Amino acid sequence: MRLKNLFYPPPAPPGFGKGKVLPEASASWLSRLSFHWLGSFLNVGFSRPLEKDDFWELPETRHTGVLTDIVEQNYFARCPPQKRPRHMRDGGEDSTTQTSESEKEAKEGGAPETASPPTAPAYDESLFKALLQSFKKRIWFSSLLLVASDTLRTTTPLVNKVLITWLTESFVFSRLSASEKDEATAAGFKPPRGVGYGIGLAFALFVMQEAASVMSNHYMISGMTTGLYLRTGITGAIFRKSLRLSGKSRAEHTVGKITTLISTDVARLDSFAWLGPYLWAAPVQLILGIGLLIGTLGYSALVGLGVLILSLPVQGILVAIMMNQTKKGVKITDKRVRLTTEVMQGIRLIKVYGWEAFYTSRIIGFRREEIKRIRKASFAMALLVAMFSFTPELAAILSFITYALTKHDLNIAIIFTSLQLFNVIRVPLLLIPFSLSGLSDALVSLGRLSEFLTAEELGDPYRIEPSQSLAVKVNASFEWENVVKLEKPKAKEAESKDDPQAKIKAAKEKKEQKKKEKAAKKKKVEVPGTETSEKAEVQAEPGTSPEAPEEKPFCLEDLHLEIRKGDFVAIVGRVGSGKSSILQALIGEMKRTRGEVVFGGTMAYVPQNPWIKNALCEKTSFSAKRTMLTEIIRTCSLEHDLEILPQADRTEIGEKGINLSGGQKARVSLARAAYSTADVVLLDDPLSALDSYVGKKILEDCILEGPFAKRTRILVTHSLHVLDRTDFIYVVDNGKIVEQGTYSELMSQSGMFTRLIEEYGNTEGQHSLTQTKGRASQEVKEGSSDKAELDAALMQAEERMTGAVSWRVYSKYLENAGGIIWAPVILLLLLLTQANNVATTLFLGFWTGETIHNFTQGDYMAVYAGLGASAAA
Repeated sequence: MRLKNLFYPPPAPPGFGKGKVLPEASASWLSRLSFHWLGSFLNVGFSRPLEKDDFWELPETRHTGVLTDIVEQNYFARCPPQKRPRHMRDGGEDSTTQTSESEKEAKEGGAPETASPPTAPAYDESLFKALLQSFKKRIWFSSLLLVASDTLRTTTPLVNKVLITWLTESFVFSRLSASEKDEATAAGFKPPRGVGYGIGLAFALFVMQEAASVMSNHYMISGMTTGLYLRTGITGAIFRKSLRLSGKSRAEHTVGKITTLISTDVARLDSFAWLGPYLWAAPVQLILGIGLLIGTLGYSALVGLGVLILSLPVQGILVAIMMNQTKKGVKITDKRVRLTTEVMQGIRLIKVYGWEAFYTSRIIGFRREEIKRIRKASFAMALLVAMFSFTPELAAILSFITYALTKHDLNIAIIFTSLQLFNVIRVPLLLIPFSLSGLSDALVSLGRLSEFLTAEELGDPYRIEPSQSLAVKVNASFEWENVVKLEKPKAKEAESKDDPQAKIKAAKEKKEQKKKEKAAKKKKVEVPGTETSEKAEVQAEPGTSPEAPEEKPFCLEDLHLEIRKGDFVAIVGRVGSGKSSILQALIGEMKRTRGEVVFGGTMAYVPQNPWIKNALCEKTSFSAKRTMLTEIIRTCSLEHDLEILPQADRTEIGEKGINLSGGQKARVSLARAAYSTADVVLLDDPLSALDSYVGKKILEDCILEGPFAKRTRILVTHSLHVLDRTDFIYVVDNGKIVEQGTYSELMSQSGMFTRLIEEYGNTEGQHSLTQTKGRASQEVKEGSSDKAELDAALMQAEERMTGAVSWRVYSKYLENAGGIIWAPVILLLLLLTQANNVATTLFLGFWTGETIHNFTQGDYMAVYAGLGASAAA
C-alpha cells in the first residue's frame, strides 16, 4: 500500500500557486544551488495535471511592461531623436534642427570665427549593444558560470593523469618483492603515497565534476531566463511600435511580417541568449585544451592540431551557406505568412468565387520554397556537426599513431589523459557550429527588428485642453501617405523546371527581355524643367521602362474647424469628397503636414465599419458598470435584437461580429460610444447601415436626446433629413471646405449645398416606412428561424490532452520524418556508435599494455585506425 501511494500520490489541492510570488528569490542559498525550491511545484505536476492557477506569479521585475521599458530606453537612446517615439524625444528634434541651423550659419560666416560648432552625438542604432546593456548583469553572471564550468572540465584530465600515475605506480610497486623494493629505493625510485592520497585524488575528481555540473546547469537556467527576458522585452516593444506605425510603415510592415518578427526572429534571439557566450568561451576552452594536449602528448599533438586548422575553411563555407539560406528563407516566410493572413481575412470572398485551389497552390508554393531553403541550411548544419564529430576522432588517431611511430612509450596515464583532452576538445568543436548558426540567425533577426523599431511613426497626436472654449479647433493640412507598390512576381517562377514547354517559353521571354534592355540603354527620358525651358536627359536603367509620375495622394488642404461645445455638427459632400478623411485626420490616422488639432475634452469615435470584439455582447459594448445599460439599450434600438439573440447580452459575438448583421454591428458600436464618457463624439455615417425608421429613432432618442444630448457631436452623413436638426454644417468637396453655416444660411446661398439637396433629396423617399418595416419583420423571422443555430456557443473550452503521449503520436512523427523504418535504423546506428567508442577505448588499453599476442605495432595501429574510421563514419 505504501509503495502504491509512493507512485500514485493523492492529487494536490487546486490553486497551488495562486496569489504566491515565485519563491526563487526568497529561497535559501542551498535551495537555490540545488533547485530544491522547485520541488513542491514538481510534486503537484506529478500528482495531477497542472492548471493555470498552479503556476506562481512572476515578480514585478519580470513583468512585460518593466522589461519592455528597459529595452526601449536602452535602444532608442542609441537612435537619433527623429527615430525615437514621441514620448522619448525630450525635444530632440528641435535641438537637432537648431544645431543644424547654427552649423549652417557658422559655415556662412554668420557666427564668430572663435565659436566651434557643437559636435553631434554618435548614434550607432545597435539593437545588439542595447540588449547587452539591458541585461548585462545576467549575461556576465552566466558567462562567469560558463567559464568556471569549462575550466573545471578542461583541467579534470590533469588530476585524472595524476590518479592513473599513482594507481600504476602503486600496482607495480605492490608486485615487487622486498629485495626488489630495496633496489628500487636505492636507485632513487620513491615509493608511492598511501591509499589516503589516492582517495583524496578521487574525491577531488568527484568535486570538480559535480561543481562543473552544477555550474553548467545554473548557466543553462540563467541563459534561458535571459533569453526569456529578451523575448518578453522585444515582443513588448514590437507590440507598442505596431500601434504607432504610420500609414506608409503599415504598408511596408504588414501583419504577416510583424507576426514573423514575433514568432521567428524573436525566438532566434531567445535561443542565441544561451548559445552566444560559447562564441568566445568555446574558443578559449579549445585553446586551453590544445595547450594541455601538447604539454601531455608532445609534438605528436601538432598533427591533430593541423587537422583541426585545415577544417576551419570548410567550416566557414558551411556557415556562409547557412546565413545565406536563412536570409532567403525569412523573406519567403514573410510572403507566405502575409498571403495566409490575407486569405484568412478574405476567406468569405475566396469561398464565394471558388478561389480555394488557386490560393492553396500559391501558399503551398511559398511553403515548398521555404522548405527548400530550410533543407539547404539544415544540410549545411548537418555537415558542420558531422565534421566537428569526425575531426577530433581523426586528430586523435593521427596523434596517437605519430606518438607510437616516434618510439615513445605508450604510457597509460599519458594516453588516457590525452584521450580525455581530445574529448574535452570535442565539446567546443560541437558547440561552435551551433553558436555560429545562432549568430547568423541572430544577425539577420537583429537587422529586421531594428528596421521595424525605427520605422516611421504617426505624427504628433491631437492636444486635449479642457480649458479651451471650443470643443474642436483645427487649423491644419493633412494627406494620405503613398502606399508602397508590391514587387512584381518574376515570370513563371512557379512553373516546373522539368517542363520543356516552360523552358522554351522562358528562353523566349529572356531573349525579349534582353532586347528591351538594349533598347532601354539607348532611350533617353525627357524631364521638363520647372522654371527653365531646358530639358534634362535621364538614362533609363537596364531592364526598366520609364514610369509615369506617381499620383499625388489625397489631401485635406487648409482645414479650418471651430466647433463649439455641445453643438451638433454635420459634414456633408459627394462620395469621395473627403468627409470620412476629416474624421480620420482628427483622430490622427492621416499624416498632418502642418498646423495643429486641439480638442476641448476627451473623444470617442464610431467608425463606418464597426470594430467588434470577439467576446460577449455585454463586454463588446459595456465593460464594467450596468447603471446606464437599460437606457442605452433602449436609445440604440437594441431591445428587439437582444430578444432575438439566444442569451440576450450574454450572447457570444464571433470574430469581427460574424453572427451580427450590418445594422446590429452599427448599433453595438454606437452603444459602446454612448456608454463612454467622452466629451466629443465622432460619428462616421452610422445611420447608413440602418433602416430609415431605425435611423430616425436613433437620431431622436440617442443623438439629439439621450446619452449624446449634451455632448459635442460631429456627424458625417448622407442622410439629408438630418441636416435641418443640426447646429452647423460643413460642405466638403475635393478635400476642401467649400461652404459652411447653418442649414437656413446654406439654403439661402444657392450654392453647392442646395445642389446636393436637389440631387439627393428625392432619393431618400423612395422606400416608404411600411416597406422598411416589412423588411425588418422579415429579418426578425429569419433571425428567429436561425436562433437554434446560434444556441451553440461560439467560444468553447479548449480541448486538452493529459497523461502520457500515445504511441500513435510517435508513429505519426516518425512517418513525417521519413518513415517508421528509420527508427530502428537510427537506434541501431546509435548502439553501434556507442559500442565502437567502448571498443576503441578498450583496444587503446590493450595497445598500451601490449596484451594481444603476436600483434606488432603496425597491427595495433591498423586496428585502432580502423576503429576510429568506423566511429567517424
